[in-house]
Order: sequence, then structure tokens, then C-alpha cells
Amino acid sequence: MEIFADILKGIFRRGQERTPVQRAILGALVIFLGFLITFSPLLIAFLSTPPGGNMFSEGGGGGGAAIWLMIFTLPFGGITALTGVVMHFGGVISALRAKATDDQDESERKIVVANKALALAVMGPVALVTTFLVFNLGGLFSSQGSEGLFGFLALFIVLQLLIGGRAIYLTMQTKNSKFTFVITSLVSVILFGYLYLALSYFPYMFFVIG
Repeated sequence: MEIFADILKGIFRRGQERTPVQRAILGALVIFLGFLITFSPLLIAFLSTPPGGNMFSEGGGGGGAAIWLMIFTLPFGGITALTGVVMHFGGVISALRAKATDDQDESERKIVVANKALALAVMGPVALVTTFLVFNLGGLFSSQGSEGLFGFLALFIVLQLLIGGRAIYLTMQTKNSKFTFVITSLVSVILFGYLYLALSYFPYMFFVIG
């Protein structure tokens, strides 16, 4: 996959100016790192709680004491995630605005289009992970659970259809079947992830539709 090799080659290399799509991908990874830092105490509490125990309990074998670590991880993880958001969306916007320096150079135009498609496609995992965290945290810390988030989920499903569809359309212009397959698969997996969330939290919706 020459296109992916060229795009991903310089993401982690120091002393090399990153392209917009590289910044978008790196920003997405930084966002995930920020989430991991922020919510690592919850993961520690879950892993240190025996089966059947209460992960929020600070006694009786529960791992709830680890959650106090969020006093430290929340600001550091939040700053990290916010930095990733700036990098990610800045890279996406720059990639979408990019144009080929020579309109007659077909190979250059295909690279520019491929960068746009990948930048759009990478937005999907970021949005899905964020939605997953919002729903789970809503269920953990809100007395109303996730019932009030149906509109939020519906909006992101529509955005995934629009943005993902645009990404697939752009990949088709590259006339690279492997690249098109990868982007289409990524968009489809993210969409099925949203549908899984919808089925998990709002099963009655599918029952009514059926």
C-alpha cells in the first residue's frame, strides 16, 4: 500500500515537517492517549476488583480507592486530549483545503485526494470512542443513565454517514482498489460500532422498527 506508506511514514519521525493528514492522525492518537490517562484509574479499579465485586467500593476487596487518582489524571489527561483535538482538527481542515500545485499532475492530485479521504475517515474512530465514553460515563455517574443521549447518538450516526460517505467517494477518485477497500472497511466498522451502541442502549428502537 504505497499511499499508506507515504502518509504514515513521517508521523513519529522527529525533525520532519508533518503533512496535514499526518497531523490529523497523530492528533487522533494523542486524543486516545489523553482518554487513557484520564480514565486509567477507572481501569485500575475495574481490574483490581474481584468478580462480582463493586469497583466503586473502597473496602471489601473493591478497587474504588484507585478512582481518587483521577484528581491527578483528569487535568493531565484533559490537557493531552485537548492538545490532540487541536492537532487533529487542524490537520483535517488543512488536508481538506489542500490543492495540487500542478493540476496536470495526475499522481499529485491522487495523493491530495487520498489525504483528504484518510483525514475524513480518521475522524470516525475519534468520534466513536468519544461517544462510547460519553454513554458509559453517563450510565455510571448519572441517575438518568444514557436515556437522554439518543439525539446525541443519532446526530453522530448521521455525521458518520455523511463524512464517511464523502471519504469513500474521494477514495474512489484515486482509482486505487486497495486504498478504497481499506477506507470503506474503516468507515463501515465505525458505522457498525454506532449501531452496536444504539442496539445496546436503545433496543426498543429496533423492536419498534422491526
